[in-house]
Amino acid sequence: IVDGTIADADISGTAAIAYSKLAAIPTGSFLYGNAGTPTVGAMSGDATINNAGALTIGTGAVTSGKIADGTIVDADINTSAAIAYSKLNLANSIVNADISGTAAIAYSKLAAIPTGSFLFGNAGTPTVGAMSGDATINNAGALTIGTGAVTSAKILDGTIVDADINASAAIAYSKLNLANSIVTGDIVDGTIVDADISGTAAIAYSKLNLANSIVTGDIVDGTIVDADISGTAAIAYSKLNLANSIVTGDIVDGTIVAADMDLTGTYNYTGTLQVNGNNVLTTASIGTMGAQNANSVAITGGIIDGTVIGNTTAAAATFTTLQATGITQITNGTTSTNTTTGALTVAGGVGINENLNVANNTLLGGTLGVSGITSITNATSSTGTGDGALVVTGGVGIGDNLNVGGSLSVTSSANLADATISATSSSPALFVDNAGTGLALEINDGGGAVKLSYQAISVAGDAAIIPNDVSVVYITSDNNTTNDAITMPSGTNGQFLYVILVGTDLFDINGEIGIPAAKITYVHANGGWLKISSL
Repeated sequence: IVDGTIADADISGTAAIAYSKLAAIPTGSFLYGNAGTPTVGAMSGDATINNAGALTIGTGAVTSGKIADGTIVDADINTSAAIAYSKLNLANSIVNADISGTAAIAYSKLAAIPTGSFLFGNAGTPTVGAMSGDATINNAGALTIGTGAVTSAKILDGTIVDADINASAAIAYSKLNLANSIVTGDIVDGTIVDADISGTAAIAYSKLNLANSIVTGDIVDGTIVDADISGTAAIAYSKLNLANSIVTGDIVDGTIVAADMDLTGTYNYTGTLQVNGNNVLTTASIGTMGAQNANSVAITGGIIDGTVIGNTTAAAATFTTLQATGITQITNGTTSTNTTTGALTVAGGVGINENLNVANNTLLGGTLGVSGITSITNATSSTGTGDGALVVTGGVGIGDNLNVGGSLSVTSSANLADATISATSSSPALFVDNAGTGLALEINDGGGAVKLSYQAISVAGDAAIIPNDVSVVYITSDNNTTNDAITMPSGTNGQFLYVILVGTDLFDINGEIGIPAAKITYVHANGGWLKISSL
């Protein structure tokens, strides 16, 4: 056979030519067609082939476009695949069976529940709403039964005992069934009055003690005569009707005193009127008064300059000097607080050496200076801007320190310059509660940086404890090749902690063993510390 003359048609379809008679094919290569020409070459692209003919698809070679839609089943996915949540479309797909019975989902991951609302069932559907009806609930979970909500039907019959009834309850008699139940021990001595006794009771006289008890209604009119009255009866004047009946002979000489005289109106007199040996009035309109002390004086008009009484009309009086050792009462029928028509109008200053008690409102048109201690009491303990103990309609400037012993509520804005907020108990020094939908705390752009509590700690004896009162902690290893045990703070839900671990030793922290130097962020949730990031 001439070389090169064997063609395809010369070879039988069942020739079964042995592979060993073919030209050599290098390991990892194969025979493939190239524009109709059989060609030997290494496999490339998405796969490789070895000398046993095993084809291996390259890592990452199978893309989404090379997988037939709908062909991936559960068995195709490795149990430890840990597919990222962002690569899953689970919207409206999670059902009750997908959540572990011990999942302990943090409350912070639940949808917001407004203050005063709670989660309840509504025809099988969990529903959030405000508590209504007979009770309300606050943001601390405290339930308050509404006033008047507990009716008779809601009280178990026969359960009210004596201790349940307030000593000052004053239950109306009509609401009690005491027929034939009142005994003498139930009646407080001296409390039976006329209205309590029936008009037909016909109580025997022998059962009555009427000594010193007979009143005018018990005596027939016109039956008392002089002989019935004791010579030492000393009947009070208020019980006698002596209008226009007293004559000169009834008055003991020298017994009339100033308090017995009513000098209202105009009187004509002759001679000289004296008080304590001093001439008082020499004419009907003008007189000279010596120094006098008055316990109770009513002045309806006139000018008092210390010694002279002038005008006797009812015009408003002007006082230059007035001294009263007793109680001085000034009455203004109009209750005006005007600076010209009030009951007491002072054109100059007023000095008060002792306490001043004002039972009603005090209006200050100028400046009030207080050099001592000012105590303001409000019986209602209200902090309202209209009914608090101190209500200021304008601004308030405080030139020195302000110490608030209770809570401080700011309903609008507050500007604090170089302010320190401190607490001496386990309660927060600053509690921010925004019942609205806005941010509870916001720092404006350019408003300054935020500094958290910081502490640097050095490991000693392969151990260190993070204090409860820090947010950022810098921990330096003792670099002795032994793991350093770090104790976490007790923490409270919602607290953040940033831990910086430096040194050559490994660290055992928050249940993790052998952590190298790192920067770790933790958050306290559901009663424990959770790591949320590590660098």
